[in-house]
Amino acid sequence: MLDLTTSQLRCLMTVKELSSSGNAVASKEIAVQMHVSRPSVHRLLEGLARRGLIDKEPYGAVEMSEKGREEAFKLKELEKACAENMARQFGLGASEAEKAALILVCELDEESVRRIAGK
Repeated sequence: MLDLTTSQLRCLMTVKELSSSGNAVASKEIAVQMHVSRPSVHRLLEGLARRGLIDKEPYGAVEMSEKGREEAFKLKELEKACAENMARQFGLGASEAEKAALILVCELDEESVRRIAGK
């Protein structure tokens, strides 16, 4: 969708979730939430910063950029719609539907995800 890897997309959505109150997020928090190492998070954040999706100071906290907030909001809406459709059509539980939706959003092109989401 944004030409991001699955890991980068997961990282972006994790930053979105952790910074929902408007506060900056430490890479350590992101690593804990994603269950990955801090060096892995650092590499992911560098890629997101290059694309203008986050603002990051060296060895500092991470904040969503305006572009990042807009893109994450769109992706979350598509993910939510996909999860609802899959739960309804396939009888998946909420947790399983959310996991499946995240995978779809990460791996499929936007047109395909929109069709699954019913948009």
